[in-house]
Amino acid sequence: MNNGQTGKIIPFPGVEYRLLEKGAECLQAGEVDRAIEWLEEADKFNDSDPEIAGALTAAYCKKGHFRKAKDSAKRLFEQRQDFESMGIYLSILLELHEYKTAQTLLTMMMETRAIPPGRVSQYEALAELLGTLLKRGKNSVPKHGLFDGDIQEIIGRVKNLAPAEVDFYLDEIREYLQEEEGHHPFIKTLICNLLLEGGKKDLFMVRKYGQEMSFDPTHAYFVTESPFAGKVREEIRNLAEMENPGLAEYARILADRFFFQIYPFESRFEDESLWAMAFLAVARQYLNIPASRRCAPECGEEPEEEIRFILQVEKDFPAVD
Repeated sequence: MNNGQTGKIIPFPGVEYRLLEKGAECLQAGEVDRAIEWLEEADKFNDSDPEIAGALTAAYCKKGHFRKAKDSAKRLFEQRQDFESMGIYLSILLELHEYKTAQTLLTMMMETRAIPPGRVSQYEALAELLGTLLKRGKNSVPKHGLFDGDIQEIIGRVKNLAPAEVDFYLDEIREYLQEEEGHHPFIKTLICNLLLEGGKKDLFMVRKYGQEMSFDPTHAYFVTESPFAGKVREEIRNLAEMENPGLAEYARILADRFFFQIYPFESRFEDESLWAMAFLAVARQYLNIPASRRCAPECGEEPEEEIRFILQVEKDFPAVD
């Protein structure tokens, strides 16, 4: 309700529980996205209610958003301090491979005797496993930072990163993806594909060339399988291969480099014909080949904006060994 003067919203009494009820109904009906919207609103009104935190955690887990679920599960545990909430929080930490935090929580559970007697042996075995995983990870992770050194060193290090090591670098990786200045887009593509290979069930903010988007490895495709890039390569072939195979091949190479560098943002692109003509135009510039009437747009003008972007990305493309 708006008071019409300050522009601030005055909530109805108990509005968070009405929102919680709406969210719970949607969750039960399988409308998880809608449930999250209701429950996040409820959480804004009251972030200290365990029912809201519990429902929100369940909704996030159903969507595979375990990083968000971790935050709400931690609050749930802090509010309730019981075995059930500890178990929920612990399971999410394990899902995220945050073994050190999980070990700390498990140790506290055992020391405070929060674990039911009949399940103590089960959790003792889990504690032993966590110790083994942490020891193995500590021995395998290099002592230098993942992104220390020049670009060739970083590329080599990222390419050789083992799945077990990714978890120990996760905070560093997340920061690298979401910061743009000094953080190379080529390396970000390598990281995105590494997260995809590892099946990371979380969202990562990626920034490249003044744009940003949320990257979900569980619903993404590998850079080499980009549907739009494949359509552009096919269109290049249709436009130029019969007339000038060398030009077409060079344009496809440019396209491969470009789409690798900007991945996953090409998913927002449209009009493969326009982009194909842009790559052919840049290839003609590099090869000093006069413009072909057949390869030009119907309006007689080249796609200047796309050409500028291709040239900018090409300039940034690293010399890869």
